[in-house]
Amino acid sequence: STQSTGYRDMCEYRGRTVSFLKRAQILVSDIWTCLDGKGLGRFTNIEKITMFADYRVPQALVAFNVLRYSEKLKNILKSRQNIEQGSEIECEIRGMSILLV
Repeated sequence: STQSTGYRDMCEYRGRTVSFLKRAQILVSDIWTCLDGKGLGRFTNIEKITMFADYRVPQALVAFNVLRYSEKLKNILKSRQNIEQGSEIECEIRGMSILLV
């Protein structure tokens, strides 16, 4: 359904709409992989898919000192405060992860 919110992976960041579309990209990647890039699985721009911006990639980037969090964000994470989906913090983490990968 075009109304499926699971595929509307967007947030507002400083007055701009940012689209991550993780599930949509995973769907395209799975189709491409399953069909060996042939027939319905042939996408001429498959290299344009970004990394799938979830919470595990930033964890790895921090562990390897590729991404550094501010003291404020470290304190939020240490205190196990919930980072709201679509919040500026979440948007920054996901966006930086894509940029760094």
